[in-house]
Amino acid sequence: MKPFIITVTGASTTPVATTESSTKIAAINVTAPKESLTLTPFDMTVSIVNSAGQVIPSYTGTVYLGTNNLEADVIFPVRSYTFTAADK
Repeated sequence: MKPFIITVTGASTTPVATTESSTKIAAINVTAPKESLTLTPFDMTVSIVNSAGQVIPSYTGTVYLGTNNLEADVIFPVRSYTFTAADK
């Protein structure tokens, strides 16, 4: 099986709560294992960060998960996730 690439799209660069740079989204970081066995679940973490690389704990937007690699047998248990205040 060919490896697949996780691509993040649709990130807003507008301020989340204020115009302070600490709440302006600079990137969405995704961490996941470099490799995993076929049909084996794995954990991944999605973090919304500012230009200083700090997690924005007040972010309450939605991220969407998917792949455009038709050869990858990737099953996401959810197709989207909306962050809550409890996620921090």
